[in-house]
Amino acid sequence: NIGFTDTVTNGLLASMSFTGSIAGQGLSLDMTQTGGGLNITFSPQPGNAAAVYASHMTGSAVLTTSTGVLDGSLDVTTVWSPKAAVVAGTCVADAVPSTASFNGSLSTVLNGTLTGVKFTGALTGNWTNAAAFDGCGPASPTNFVQWDASFNGTITNPSYPTLTTFLSTKEAAFQQVTLGATFKRVNPDGTIVSLTGSGTAGASGSSVGAISISLSDQNNMNLNLGIDNTRACSDPAYFTASIVTSGGAVMGNGYTLNCAPMIKYIDGYFESVL
Repeated sequence: NIGFTDTVTNGLLASMSFTGSIAGQGLSLDMTQTGGGLNITFSPQPGNAAAVYASHMTGSAVLTTSTGVLDGSLDVTTVWSPKAAVVAGTCVADAVPSTASFNGSLSTVLNGTLTGVKFTGALTGNWTNAAAFDGCGPASPTNFVQWDASFNGTITNPSYPTLTTFLSTKEAAFQQVTLGATFKRVNPDGTIVSLTGSGTAGASGSSVGAISISLSDQNNMNLNLGIDNTRACSDPAYFTASIVTSGGAVMGNGYTLNCAPMIKYIDGYFESVL
């Protein structure tokens, strides 16, 4: 049950709007709430005034599936890329997304009932060089997709304290992805449990070449971990790790056992990292 309207300016499609709802087995999309619907704005294609492309899309809806309920709003902006991709051997221009954001919540569902686990917040992403990237040429240190993404919100469950979460990742250098994460929970007695971390992942061809991760908790206990897949797993430098207190005492160190990364603690206990 969908309603549709559009506008035309100077003979060209300028906008489209959809409202209403769609229902099917195991899936429904409801855009009937106030402000609900999908809106698309069109702009003339650069160098081709007789054609348009979808330059901006906004939407607000409730999407219900057998495993979750997604309730929120979406905002996507595109830009025109003169070299978007190779199609049938020919380099073609096209619209590519430059920014996207989702604000709302995701509630998990099990056997048709809300489980109580709910993710609420803002998910954003940016393709920072969308218009300049040459999608028809080979990737190189001067021609690669530069992007960033983040999630800022909360995870709630009636059985546990609220978990405040911030996650970020980006690729601003060729084949080098950086990661960031912060988790914080306030217990009923007022004590705070937190975990803050950062890391890098470098690509090597089609695989991850090296990973480096640093984590610290509310007591400044620090974990530093590195995996270098460019080395043989029998090389001691393949996997390195250490757990150190705020005072500098070493609580554990990394090693490999049959090429599996392991941590051994000062009390003799050991466990696999993966």
